[in-house]
Amino acid sequence: EEEDVNEAVVYNPIRTFHHDTRVHSIAWSPETSLSIVPKIVAFCIAGADFKIRLYNSNLNDVNMYE
Repeated sequence: EEEDVNEAVVYNPIRTFHHDTRVHSIAWSPETSLSIVPKIVAFCIAGADFKIRLYNSNLNDVNMYE
């Protein structure tokens, strides 16, 4: 008989990105890396408004949204 094991997911937010509509899909860029310098977070979001948005950040002072 298997035991039901519920493990809590633990995470630390590194940057907050705001999006005005409901998110339908997210895709991470292969350029995203937190273990090498420069640290880069890049991802794309498909929203309920039928638009695709690209987010980029170096986690310091540059945050871009297209």
